[in-house]
Amino acid sequence: MNSIKLSDRLMMNVSMVSKTDCIADIGCDHAYASIWLVQNKVCDRVIAMDVNEGPLKKAAENIERYGLKDSISIRLSDGTKKLEKGEADGLIIGGMGGMLIVSILDARPDVISLMDQLILQPQSDAHKVRQYLRSIGMKIDREEMLCEDGKYYTSIRAVKKEKDCRKDNLTDDIIFDMYGEYLLDNKNEVLKERLLKQLELLKKSGEKSEGNEQLLQKIEYIERGLKFYGM
Repeated sequence: MNSIKLSDRLMMNVSMVSKTDCIADIGCDHAYASIWLVQNKVCDRVIAMDVNEGPLKKAAENIERYGLKDSISIRLSDGTKKLEKGEADGLIIGGMGGMLIVSILDARPDVISLMDQLILQPQSDAHKVRQYLRSIGMKIDREEMLCEDGKYYTSIRAVKKEKDCRKDNLTDDIIFDMYGEYLLDNKNEVLKERLLKQLELLKKSGEKSEGNEQLLQKIEYIERGLKFYGM
């Protein structure tokens, strides 16, 4: 059987996963990510979970087609509710808004606290995801960003924090939460492109609405983010 092909955004997400025994694929949809992780020997086992029966039925068909029934189990579950403590070493979530991802993580702190890695791809409110990870003592050790079909996607990998040498600085944390400390430190070109586009749009809006404090604040944040690029 040929190796499964993934879209660029899904590929970015699975490439974040470190080799491990078992990953929970939350909101697995048709189980493409689950299949790729096993085929490429990143995970020995995957628990593919979804809140809807329709996608799970399709996932089961795909898993059988690729001959991976012994390595990938499917489970009807709202987020992590049907996941047992210690059952998975980590999880992967994509295709959801940031606030939904936060609610899924926050619903089972007993499960999440035992995991070694969280791979998250929020479709919105990425800053809320970063804030939440920081609040539960997880460290973001890698981020990637790409643009696919005109839409920007960010994948975040968080691991257990062993030691954090950086002292918390509220001013920096706002910018790091909004744009990603890893992306800024590594001068990610896709983020730079996005910030420049946002800045241009906001400045055009500003010409029509003088004195808008919220708009001026957004411009200030973007300009502070662009300083990491020497701009």
